[in-house]
Amino acid sequence: MKKQATFQKAAKTGEETMKAFYYDNYTKDPQEMKYGDVAMLPDPSITEGLENYVLVKVKYSSTSPIDYKIRQGDFKWQLPGNFPKWGGRDYSGQIHKVGSSVTKFKVGDEVYGLTEDWGGCNSE
Repeated sequence: MKKQATFQKAAKTGEETMKAFYYDNYTKDPQEMKYGDVAMLPDPSITEGLENYVLVKVKYSSTSPIDYKIRQGDFKWQLPGNFPKWGGRDYSGQIHKVGSSVTKFKVGDEVYGLTEDWGGCNSE
């Protein structure tokens, strides 16, 4: 079973945070995108069931046409409606960790790709 990270706005003073571009509702207006502190996600790890995965330390991300279509709600029938959401499916960076079944990549390899879960690269 695939595990997905959850995204929450920072709710408590003193909570560890990171910066992210995010939005609180489906909208066609890009001005409704916000930039600010959100709750820090736990340190990612490659756990049981994810042996074929790699963890990439993202250096660059982009906003592509699919990102604004997601923001507009064009895929809400396919994606969970929990808000806030943050965009950025496309990324490039370096492999930081590899799962035990990965044979074609190693830590330090430079890679590019897109996320399986429809976003998340536009954050620290």
